[in-house]
Amino acid sequence: MGSLLGAKGEIEKGMATLSKLTKQLDEEWEAEAKLMGDVSTAFDLLDMLIAAAAQAGKG
Repeated sequence: MGSLLGAKGEIEKGMATLSKLTKQLDEEWEAEAKLMGDVSTAFDLLDMLIAAAAQAGKG
């Protein structure tokens, strides 16, 4: 019976570790998604500036 209790304890530790890792991955993915959004916004602004500069060069 002691080995069953020991196994149960190891499983609980493993589940706690998996839970922590999952939370960390979720936070990392959220940060990466925000960064990608920021980069996308920066490129959109750059496109607008290039278009404005091209228009100014024509006029």
